[in-house]
Amino acid sequence: PPALLPSSSGSYTISVQTQGGCPWLATSNSPWLTLGNPRSGIGPGSFTVEATTNPSWVPRPGWLVVAGQS
Repeated sequence: PPALLPSSSGSYTISVQTQGGCPWLATSNSPWLTLGNPRSGIGPGSFTVEATTNPSWVPRPGWLVVAGQS
């Protein structure tokens, strides 16, 4: 689901809910969203996302893809 992040930088934890034994991989299409480790797993898990400060008042779009889901 979409999320709105504040314009300041921050770290966020993303939970992955999946069946046990199901592999997943997280990727980002945005240079301002950096994924922490682990970026992949098998079964339920979590990973962190670091967002840099937005220097502009203009909203910036970005997507994460986890297990093929945007």
